Amino acid sequence: MTPNGLLNLPQPCHPLDGICSEPNWADLAVELKKPGVTLLILWEEYRGSHPDGYGYSRYVAAKFMLRKPLSC
Repeated sequence: MTPNGLLNLPQPCHPLDGICSEPNWADLAVELKKPGVTLLILWEEYRGSHPDGYGYSRYVAAKFMLRKPLSC
């Protein structure tokens, strides 16, 4: 506890603050087209080199938020 009574909790990473390293989404899109490559495998490689980077669920959500919208 700090003097003001609040816990010192770690702040979530946010790429716009420069705390997290943003994955190269274009490279990931190319890699995902290869046989046997999954988002989990790519995330494990990403986390190996960026231990404070996105958690898996945020990584997957960000990947799908960045895809092109479907045309109707």
